[in-house]
Amino acid sequence: MSLSSYIIRTLLVVIPGTSLIGLGVCIGNGVNGLAFWWTMAATVLFGIILGTLSATLNYRRFVAPIAVINAHLEKMTEGDLSIRVPIDRVRELKPIAVCMNQMAETWRAIMANMKRHSDEMALFSEQLSRIAEQTTKATEQIATTMEDIALHSEQQVKMVQETSSSMNDISSALTQIAANTQQVSTNAGETLVKATTGKQSIEQMEEQMNFIHEHVQALGEVVKGLGERSNEIGQITQVITGIASQTNLLALNAAIEAARAGEQGKGFAVVADEVRKLAEQSAQSAQQITQLIGDIQKETENAIESMKTVVGEVSQGLHAVQTAGLSFEQIHQSINRFNEQIEHVSAVIQQMTKSAQQVAASIESVTAIVEQSSVGSTNISAATEEQMASMQEIASSASSLSKMAEDMQSLLRRFSA
Repeated sequence: MSLSSYIIRTLLVVIPGTSLIGLGVCIGNGVNGLAFWWTMAATVLFGIILGTLSATLNYRRFVAPIAVINAHLEKMTEGDLSIRVPIDRVRELKPIAVCMNQMAETWRAIMANMKRHSDEMALFSEQLSRIAEQTTKATEQIATTMEDIALHSEQQVKMVQETSSSMNDISSALTQIAANTQQVSTNAGETLVKATTGKQSIEQMEEQMNFIHEHVQALGEVVKGLGERSNEIGQITQVITGIASQTNLLALNAAIEAARAGEQGKGFAVVADEVRKLAEQSAQSAQQITQLIGDIQKETENAIESMKTVVGEVSQGLHAVQTAGLSFEQIHQSINRFNEQIEHVSAVIQQMTKSAQQVAASIESVTAIVEQSSVGSTNISAATEEQMASMQEIASSASSLSKMAEDMQSLLRRFSA
């Protein structure tokens, strides 16, 4: 990054900041008119000068030294360990430059030692490869001779051993299968008992669900009848309300007629007033009854809806129980058939196990005789093969070591000390 671009980036931050500061000063002091613009211009100019000086100072103290350090780091990553960071050009970043120079010197020494050791390792691996190759050739000649001598006896031993091993495996497998079959038979019996118990439980549950379903339906009919009776009571209450209204009207008319009669109608007026009060009380009671009947009808409707929901849920539960009962019946039948088949298979496997054990015993006797006749040639051949395997491992290790040395040398050639 150049000095001019760094100054421009700094001013892009400083100019808005100084403008805000100038604006705050003008507003706080009540400056306006031409003085406002002069104050803003002076503030911005001061910010530009201060930002330019600060950016120049920071660029020379930090940004320029960082560019120098980055350039040297790029050369070091390319493999040039001979380069050193000039201390006099990094100013404030002098400790970093010193550490980088020390690190480069340390890596240069490490690379030199690694190059020397890789050269020695390559030379040693070449010598080891030549020795291993010569020894392997001699061992191969010995092994070829011993293989010709022991060919027939090894083939016989191998065939008998494979047959014996196979029969032992078959016998063990049959024994294990017999044990597993017996265990499966036991588990099937236990499962059958549990399935029978589950079937009985499902049947009892189905009876209980039928009982609940019938009683819930009966209860629904009772609640429905209660709603109908509430409607009838409401109608009766309406009749009582009408009678009370008519009685109240008659009492009012009687009071008017008593007032016209004068002294002769006072007694009749008292009776008419009592009748009117009684009619009003009857009307109030009828209204209370009507309100109670309305509440009862609402609750009855809610109860009817709830009973419908309960009936539906009970029907679904009954259907689910019936389905589960059918499934348990099928499981019960399947387990019965499976148990019968397992018992038959168990008897057959036990007979096969006895026959396999007899054959395995006969083969073991033959194996012992053949092994005794070929033990000498087998031991010699085995020793030769072990030696060949060891030499092959040595040759392989030497080849790997040589490859590692070549890779290390190729890697070290990237660095120049």
